This record gives sequence, structure tokens and C-alpha cells, in this order.
Amino acid sequence: MKNLKNRPGNLSEFTIKRKPKFTAQSIENKDLDLILQQIKECCKCTCKEEPVVVKDPNVKLTISVDMYVEDDETFSSNETARRQKSTSAILSQRGVNQSLMEFEVRMGGEIRVELSLTGYLIDQYGNVNVDGVIKLYEGTSESTGDLDGSRTFTVFCPVGNTTGYFVRVNNDDEGGDYSTAQISISTVIV
Repeated sequence: MKNLKNRPGNLSEFTIKRKPKFTAQSIENKDLDLILQQIKECCKCTCKEEPVVVKDPNVKLTISVDMYVEDDETFSSNETARRQKSTSAILSQRGVNQSLMEFEVRMGGEIRVELSLTGYLIDQYGNVNVDGVIKLYEGTSESTGDLDGSRTFTVFCPVGNTTGYFVRVNNDDEGGDYSTAQISISTVIV
């Protein structure tokens, strides 16, 4: 390979004698498109082999949830509960949905809230979608099957950032019971 110091920014004149190996760890995502274009231009002009690029990087997600539940009482003060849960997971294959978190809060002898999060890589850069569903059950016990409210959502999480999301589910059938979840998702290539 010729000395690159003499001609910065012009890779199309140089011969690549072996396949270049780039990983998402060695290249900042904002520069990836420019670098890939320069490599492709170089390879078209001087060699027959395509460059090797890691298409599905390993992305570590760190998820924290702060859940609040309020049981609306008619004849006394409302009961409340606040719980937190954190977890982390690594996504490594684009388009493959992976379970990230199951979070359940029971309170007041009659309410149960369930939060379920799944996620998947959406592109070669390491961006992630997290799908969620939060369900509120209210009945004669915390084990009731009486589903009174449900919300689904999707959160886009750009790699290298922390994304916050707030969701509220109400008791849509009766009463003023509700739950909120403040979700924080950090992503980084590992």
C-alpha cells in the first residue's frame, strides 16, 4: 500500500493488497458512511475483492425503569407503590427480537402491573428498537386475570446515546387506578 501521508483524503489511488477489516468498535458511527464510500471507491478502482465490514455489531443495552402505581380508593386515601428495576443485555443479530425485561409490581391486594420489553438491532450501525407493553390488572386479588388497561409502544434508541421514555396506563374499565413507567435505555457498541 502506498504511503497515505502524502495524499490525505484521496484513497482512490491506492492499492489494497488484502481485505481491510473494520469493526464498529474502531470507527465512530458518524464517519462510517464516508469511510465505507471511500473504501468502495478504492476497491472498485484497484482490486477485485469487496471490503469486509461488520454488519451486525454487538450492542449493549442498559435499561432502568422507575414504575409508579396508584390504587384509587373511594372511601380512604389512595394506595401507592414505587419500584425500580435495572438490567442489561447484548443484542448481536439484526432483526432478531430478544427479551430484555419482565417487570411486575403487585400492590394493594388487588392491583398488578406488568411491563415487558423486547428489543432488536435495526441496522448495521447498532441502532436499536425497543418494543414494550404495559398492562394493568385490577380485581379481587393481585393474581386477577381482569385486564383493565394496556399500552404498547416502540422506542428508537440511537447507538451511543441514552434515550428516555415515559408511558402511562390507566384503568380504562373502572376507577382512577393507573401506573406510570419512566424508562431509560443506554446503548453502546461492545
